[in-house]
Amino acid sequence: SVLINSLLDKIPLLFADSLEGDVLFGPVVQAGLEALQTAGCWGKLFLFHTSLPTIRAPGELRKRNDNTNKEQTLFQPQSSYYQTLAEQCVQQGCCVDLFLFPTQYVDVASLGLLTLRTGGDLYYYSNFRVDRDAEQFQFDFQRDVQKVIGFNVKMKVHTRKGTRPDL
Repeated sequence: SVLINSLLDKIPLLFADSLEGDVLFGPVVQAGLEALQTAGCWGKLFLFHTSLPTIRAPGELRKRNDNTNKEQTLFQPQSSYYQTLAEQCVQQGCCVDLFLFPTQYVDVASLGLLTLRTGGDLYYYSNFRVDRDAEQFQFDFQRDVQKVIGFNVKMKVHTRKGTRPDL
């Protein structure tokens, strides 16, 4: 607890002089997944994110042209990257919860695949303001951390002779 609080206090100081304006997302998830793999355990990743991942790296996304006559394409993921990453998470027994705090466009269709495919939750706080949203965020986060979850579960389905479940 003391170590975590110390780290959280140091994060703003470590990046105070950073001029980097691009955002990274996919490799951060991969790093969390690799940490769980190295530890040889299952787990849950809590991701807090504010904008579109634009840095040239795996999982890079671009703002979409919303002036299209094919609106349905706006609800489809931009690439298969996050689907593949979600499958890797599932194989490891990793659940991803995503807390989004965007002030501008963020591709929920692509990023949301991680929560959808891993059994996680997506929380969206548009134009987050402390005076308006802090209480809801605190409630959501506390409920999420205290939630009872199971990993590496197997299910056995018994059916009548001659019938098969449609999975």
